[in-house]
Amino acid sequence: MKKIALYAAVAALCGAALSCNKKDNNPVVNQYYKSYPTLDSVFGLLSVKSQFFNIDAATGGSFYGAKGTRFIISPNSLQDGAGASVTGQVQIEVAEYMKRGDMIFSGVLPYSDGEPLVSGGEIYINASQSGQPVYLKPGFTFRANVPRNGDTTKGFVFFAGRQGPNAVENKVNWGLPNTDTASGRVAYIAPIVNPLTRLEDSLGIVSDSFQYCNPDFYYRTPTDLVTYEMTISTSGKYLTSQRNMRAFMLDDKVNTVITTKNATTSDANVTFSCTSPLNYKINHVAFALIDNHFYGGILTFTPIAGAKYSLTLTEVDPVAFKGQINAFYK
Repeated sequence: MKKIALYAAVAALCGAALSCNKKDNNPVVNQYYKSYPTLDSVFGLLSVKSQFFNIDAATGGSFYGAKGTRFIISPNSLQDGAGASVTGQVQIEVAEYMKRGDMIFSGVLPYSDGEPLVSGGEIYINASQSGQPVYLKPGFTFRANVPRNGDTTKGFVFFAGRQGPNAVENKVNWGLPNTDTASGRVAYIAPIVNPLTRLEDSLGIVSDSFQYCNPDFYYRTPTDLVTYEMTISTSGKYLTSQRNMRAFMLDDKVNTVITTKNATTSDANVTFSCTSPLNYKINHVAFALIDNHFYGGILTFTPIAGAKYSLTLTEVDPVAFKGQINAFYK
């Protein structure tokens, strides 16, 4: 009887322990994923945040951004809106959009008038003093040396960023600046070669204006293309509209982001007609906000003409999801 009582006591303790563990774990599981009021709030969480540096206008300054870009401002090169020389402390604001997750969630996609670009790394720079804008004097430029991190892609030219046609999804439209002799404008890309390795270790952005800057070239696909279908759905949820969903194609070879278009929508999913180069590996990325929760999915494959592919979105942590996208390219 004593043994039976002992076994019963042990069983009761084990059951209580399991019950306690179950109660403790349930809240963790239910609260693991946060809720978000809008998709814009997710973009606000994941967007690249500006950094601010103070320099003396008389001596200029040199400093590094969070992603390794070196910014260089020449001495006595700044003026105010009336053309008067600026003295004293000046605040420099910079942001770096090096990877595709940075570009997507910051709304600075590499697009020029609807045409995708291959980016060497986007930057933004602005200057102010006591809340008033500060400009470069005529004949002066600033420089930003963007690290290449082993990338050997060639052919980059200077693109300047201006307000995009759709500020919600892409706030910047990249364009070639007018730098002919008559304009007097200066904006170019100057690759920097490491004397020891004889390899380009950074791209020098040189401009006479503080603005969005991007070493780019137009994304050109080969003549051999394949067309296929990509259907996006969610696990146990309905994609009733595209308003809260975004979908992109990421070429595995170059640093570009292509927005997927030509969609048809049903009660449960969205189907895109996609075109990509023959024998190219493509990373399909999609995410949506459903019932105030973030769902995402990534599918990587080499498309076959006429094939039908499916990507199921599941609830994920948006910060980790952005990290997955950034990991696709150097």
